[in-house]
Amino acid sequence: GQSHPSQLPTSPPELAGVLMLALAALALSSLFSYQPADLAGGDQPVQNWVGPAGAYIAHWLFTAVGLAAYLLGFWSLRIAFVLIMSRARRTGVRTLIGALAGVISFTGLVQIWLPRGDMPYELGGLVGIVVSSGLTGIFSTIGTTIILSAMAILAFSELMGLGPYAMLSAVGRAFSQG
Repeated sequence: GQSHPSQLPTSPPELAGVLMLALAALALSSLFSYQPADLAGGDQPVQNWVGPAGAYIAHWLFTAVGLAAYLLGFWSLRIAFVLIMSRARRTGVRTLIGALAGVISFTGLVQIWLPRGDMPYELGGLVGIVVSSGLTGIFSTIGTTIILSAMAILAFSELMGLGPYAMLSAVGRAFSQG
């Protein structure tokens, strides 16, 4: 049922929201405190804020999706907020598809356009490697960028709860103000 602000969560969506909030906090804490040396073993204490498990969580997230791991953490926070605070308490398949499309497009764009530098993982992760190499083989770098950018705009407009027109208008206003 509907919970009063002073009550513990009682509905399945509220409970799922609290669980999602905890998972998002663990993932983001693991990511922000990631140190590749934590996985080397030896006598050095693990520096990751979440401990040894956090070092592995961050390592596998970065390996899989690169910098998009942060997006997954922030999207999880948004979903948790909706589940806990919204009267409708619906995230829906559309939101999950939007999140997936956002991660896929971001990994591909990052893999194509950002140099790896001295990072211990590919910036787009394994997903970014597959997406960028698969699409650039068909469309070229520019064609792939156009496709993935359109996909990213749709995904982020879903994340923000705005249509693409409203989102692009807000971005345009922000750039025109300075």
